[in-house]
Amino acid sequence: MAEGAHTTEALQKAIAELRIEVATLQAERILLSAEIKELTLAANEARRDKKRVGEDLAASQGREAVLQGRIHALEAALQTEQGVRAGLVGSLSWRITEPLRRVMKLVRSLRR
Repeated sequence: MAEGAHTTEALQKAIAELRIEVATLQAERILLSAEIKELTLAANEARRDKKRVGEDLAASQGREAVLQGRIHALEAALQTEQGVRAGLVGSLSWRITEPLRRVMKLVRSLRR
């Protein structure tokens, strides 16, 4: 009978150890579950941030395209005006009236 008691005692000890191991694993599972929830929330927030950044990028690219168009239009207008000015300055009437413009400039500066 001592042998049977020894076996029963060993089984009870093994059962107790297994219960402790089960409790430990359950606690670990609870911790891992909480960590998974936290990571899921963080991942969802990161997805929202990524979406927002993508929308901001698209809006910025749209504004950039509009501004580039305005730059090109202004550069074209500048070139046109520079051509008009070059034509004016190079014209015969501009060259003929140059002495008169100099005199008028001198007169204006003397008035001050």
